[in-house]
Amino acid sequence: GSEELSGLEDPTELIAAEDRDRVLEELEDARRHRGGAPDLLECWIVRPDGTRRFVQNRFTPLLLEDRESGTIVATTDRTQRKLAEEALRESEKQYRATIDSMTDAIHVVDRGLRLVLFNTAMADMMKSLGIPEASVGKTLPGTFPFLGEQVFEEYERVFREGRTLWTAESTRFGGDRIWTETLKI
Repeated sequence: GSEELSGLEDPTELIAAEDRDRVLEELEDARRHRGGAPDLLECWIVRPDGTRRFVQNRFTPLLLEDRESGTIVATTDRTQRKLAEEALRESEKQYRATIDSMTDAIHVVDRGLRLVLFNTAMADMMKSLGIPEASVGKTLPGTFPFLGEQVFEEYERVFREGRTLWTAESTRFGGDRIWTETLKI
């Protein structure tokens, strides 16, 4: 539902303490440099009943007789989205800390065999072999061109069949032979 907060002497009083300085600075900056309000502003507010909400404010100039005579502010409650984003960030942080604490070299690829993520042990192993550090979004064949086509076909088979595949490989890289055990899941 909608809630009208007109009648407040100063609507900026609703801005939560942690956002107040930033928001007031953005409003002042918009007045100084653009002669009006910002287009969009997001912040936490504390409603008169004490509940906290994360809101998105869209500012539109009010024109009367081809002159700006005020500003219309449309406020949308984005609290659920903000809380979901924060929970996702925290979950990703915990996930990253977990895989980075593992001593096995771990990498995750998507169906296009592009690296989605890899852990510290994987980055360290690649560095010790003199392989340029992989980057997220780069393909496995682009990162590991010395691997045989069979290895990439195995990844594709795991995606296609949805079954785990354990392999042991011996690969020549430079003048060395590298032995690896890989669990593709």
